[in-house]
Amino acid sequence: MESGDIFRILARRLLRILWDLASLRDIGGVFDNFGMRSGVSSKLPRWSPRIVVVLLAISLLQAGSPALAEGICARAAAKAEVAAGIPAQLLIAISVAESGRYDAERRETIAWPWTVYALGKGRYLPSKAAAIAEVERLRAMGVRNIDVGCMQVNLHYHPQAFASLEEAFDPVRNARYASRYLARLYSDAKSWSVAVAGYHSKTDSLGRPYRVRVFRFWADERRRVAKVVREERIAAYLKKRAERLGVANPG
Repeated sequence: MESGDIFRILARRLLRILWDLASLRDIGGVFDNFGMRSGVSSKLPRWSPRIVVVLLAISLLQAGSPALAEGICARAAAKAEVAAGIPAQLLIAISVAESGRYDAERRETIAWPWTVYALGKGRYLPSKAAAIAEVERLRAMGVRNIDVGCMQVNLHYHPQAFASLEEAFDPVRNARYASRYLARLYSDAKSWSVAVAGYHSKTDSLGRPYRVRVFRFWADERRRVAKVVREERIAAYLKKRAERLGVANPG
């Protein structure tokens, strides 16, 4: 396990402990905020320790781990696929196939924005600056076939994709270029299946297994999104129900 992974796990656990401790100041305040008691004036003071915990935790994470980038690729890909008319979650699935790293804490594979692939090896760098430095080091060695960023855009085969390495490792620009490239492939093939395979390689023996892998991630992502939507609907229903009960029983 990399040091960055260990830091993120410890930071999350610390946040959970602090969050729980903050809530012990006044357990009644928690019930108040869920409409289970009637006190209103005490809500903000009782929640304030948790607000402080969140702010401290964010500062801790950002200061201690410049690579706190989980979710950045997914957000960039989601925005780019909508703009390019790509089916929902498909570009996200490609990002996972391209730059995914396993998160032991969350037990899932997450696309990593500071990924560099060259010489048959993937490198998950801790920050954007480190990723840029790694590409510069590889180029100094004479290596030209290098994949970068969330979508692993190849700098050799797509030399006009980015104006600089700074731009290449910008998740939004990286995903935007990849989405437009995938859309062009679809325009030529009139098939998302063929386009996904072609994103990796137009050689069938290489593109076919890649497409299978992406479609597996795509199915996983759609199931995850469907689960989130269901949970949000249930939470909204329970909230409304609790509010109705609160109105009916104000005391």
